[in-house]
Amino acid sequence: MILENESNKKIIIGDKDIMQIVLDNYHHGFTSQKSIVSVHIDLKNDDRVHMYGSFYKNEVPEMIKKLFK
Repeated sequence: MILENESNKKIIIGDKDIMQIVLDNYHHGFTSQKSIVSVHIDLKNDDRVHMYGSFYKNEVPEMIKKLFK
């Protein structure tokens, strides 16, 4: 799972608890102009992209905000 903020900083997430926070809270579908953190999820050993999504401003969970500091 890769998260990217509006400053193009990318973070690779491997922690299952953080992944679950993302899955429980992000907006499915392609990012929009309201997005401040984009979400990209691929399965290992598979070339297809499986999910895209994003968090909008004021909707980013604290745990995710801390990762970008």
